[in-house]
Amino acid sequence: MERQVVGSKGIHWVRYDEDSQVLEVEYESSGAYRYFDVPLDVYEWLMKAKSKGKFVNRLVKGHYRYEQIADG
Repeated sequence: MERQVVGSKGIHWVRYDEDSQVLEVEYESSGAYRYFDVPLDVYEWLMKAKSKGKFVNRLVKGHYRYEQIADG
């Protein structure tokens, strides 16, 4: 998985592994998180979203199991 820096005020980078359906997001204020069982289309929509922070808040947080990544 390769980190992709995104032009977002609240998100520093994202990366996605299609095989395991794992989405990782590093937030500017709270560190990095790993979200499990995220379908590819959700990741594709995220990358096309004008506001990535709003997208994650509405369609990722609270919808997928997650863990904080200790090393970011």
